[in-house]
Amino acid sequence: MYSTGGDLHLELLSGLQEGQKAMWNIPPYHTQPLMRANFVARRENNHTAYVR
Repeated sequence: MYSTGGDLHLELLSGLQEGQKAMWNIPPYHTQPLMRANFVARRENNHTAYVR
């Protein structure tokens, strides 16, 4: 996963740099938390970023 905005920081819930391959296997019609997103703006303005 990565974000397109420089102000949007992604990190795994475990805090590690890399996750186990098994954590990415999500069955159809299920959800699973994988990452934490933190937004740190340098100035007050409208911002747009995408997580892919």
